[in-house]
Amino acid sequence: MKLLEKVIYSSILFLAIYTVISLGLRLLEITSVYNSHMIGGVIATIVGMLFFMFLVIKKK
Repeated sequence: MKLLEKVIYSSILFLAIYTVISLGLRLLEITSVYNSHMIGGVIATIVGMLFFMFLVIKKK
């Protein structure tokens, strides 16, 4: 797997998690719009970076 593929997979995971978390928080009216974007962005960034590091470290 090339580095570009790893970046694309991590980006797709980031967008998916960000969308689900931010929309979920807004639709359920748990937080305000600003806070839902902040929470979703932080969590999605951490998960996306960890997934990218996992793909880079994984030997195949």
